[in-house]
Amino acid sequence: MNRVEFLLTPTTVTWSDFTNPHRPGWDRTTLRLFVFDRARYEASLRTTAQPPATGA
Repeated sequence: MNRVEFLLTPTTVTWSDFTNPHRPGWDRTTLRLFVFDRARYEASLRTTAQPPATGA
């Protein structure tokens, strides 16, 4: 399982410190930080959390 640190501020969501305990030798230093606008991030989560539509 991959792991990542999350930092939440009123305006941003930051992902950092990526690790995978099953792959300790993998170099993730090039990943650096992923910084997202918090409002857009949360809106995306709400969208993806919706149950799939059923075909009629």
